[in-house]
Amino acid sequence: MTQCLLINEDQSERKALSGYFGDLGFDLSEAANADAGLSQCRASAPDVVVVTEQIGTRSPDYVRRLQRIGNGKPPVVIIYSSNPDTEAIGRMIMDGAAEVIVKPFSKDLLSFKLKQVGLI
Repeated sequence: MTQCLLINEDQSERKALSGYFGDLGFDLSEAANADAGLSQCRASAPDVVVVTEQIGTRSPDYVRRLQRIGNGKPPVVIIYSSNPDTEAIGRMIMDGAAEVIVKPFSKDLLSFKLKQVGLI
């Protein structure tokens, strides 16, 4: 089963994301902040990390730090954003995100994006 770590400070957003990823068959773990996300990533070596833009772009190297933790294979990092600005999305991808999902989104769009990055 594909392991997914959700890093989001907003509990209601984590719950909604958990529902989407759970419905798609992912094994989920959650973290409520950036430091807890790094610790959880070290402990569980997830296949994919979904992090909100507020956390993922707060420090320019946060995505790279998540990817360096991987045990042999870095996790795919997806940023969950409320910013539809294409320049900002481009910067997030240049900083190492495999994909940026702009909210609100549907389960169908999430499934499509996960197929694009080879997770389903």
